[in-house]
Amino acid sequence: MKYFLIFFIIVQFSNCTKAKKPVITDSLREDAIQVLVNSLENASEWEKVHAAEYLLNLGYTDNIRKIFLNEEGKLGSEFYYRIGIWRVLYQVTSKANEKDQWLDSIARVFKITTSPDRIHAAETLAKLKKSPTSFSVSSTDSILNSNHNSLWIFTYWGTAYSSEEDMLRVKNKLIDIILYNNESDDIRNFAMYALFKMKNLDKENWNLLFDKLLVESNNQYLISCILRNTPMNLIMEERVILQKKKVEKKIVNNKNENHSMIIDTYQQIGNEDDILFLTKIMESKNEYHIENKLAAANAILSIEKKLKEID
Repeated sequence: MKYFLIFFIIVQFSNCTKAKKPVITDSLREDAIQVLVNSLENASEWEKVHAAEYLLNLGYTDNIRKIFLNEEGKLGSEFYYRIGIWRVLYQVTSKANEKDQWLDSIARVFKITTSPDRIHAAETLAKLKKSPTSFSVSSTDSILNSNHNSLWIFTYWGTAYSSEEDMLRVKNKLIDIILYNNESDDIRNFAMYALFKMKNLDKENWNLLFDKLLVESNNQYLISCILRNTPMNLIMEERVILQKKKVEKKIVNNKNENHSMIIDTYQQIGNEDDILFLTKIMESKNEYHIENKLAAANAILSIEKKLKEID
């Protein structure tokens, strides 16, 4: 009996010390990276921008600066896309003077009232966490005191990065816009998008937004905002899991639609149980929208990174 017990303990110890089989294989990781790299090199303009930003956020920087300096040389005067080019170049460079160059280019467009891509510039400043007041108080005030449109909401979002107090003020205002329907549908959706990007919503407001799903169950902006802001200790709550299942069914049934915003949430709330779903999207040939594939590849790599940090 004594020898059997010793043998049992040795076997159990051996099993515990065996290396766990990786949830994401080397092959899957390489495939996900390749999906993003291929789009970086060969995709159309904004898909190229999004692939570059996914790679940068994951810590992959190879060739991005070279590719986008080439894009700037060819298309740096093209309205709209030039903002995306400068946004990537700002993020990829580590040199302060170069960062200033690209940021100033974006800010200059924001300050010109006749710029057709002024809205893109305002949105990009907010995404880069730069307050528009840092570049022009008068331009910012003029926008905030005018009609409530997309330029207004993106500029207002950007002012959150002026101070901690402004961050709280802006988030509370965005919550108010969403909950009480006191703005147009476009403004409300952009408010949800801003909170989606800002993240770190407090639990009380997150619960209020979840309750809003009772009357707006098909609002993809609202669903994305909620999932992206799910507190870590609530990710396995039944209502969150059920919402994910609804989302996955919708994506599968509408493959050619752009669901990248919702798929993006999986980099935040995804786990090993979601890998198969994300892999099917990423590896599909022509079924899924390209932006869905990029978001799925990014989510797979983000989940792997998160699992490694936990280990």
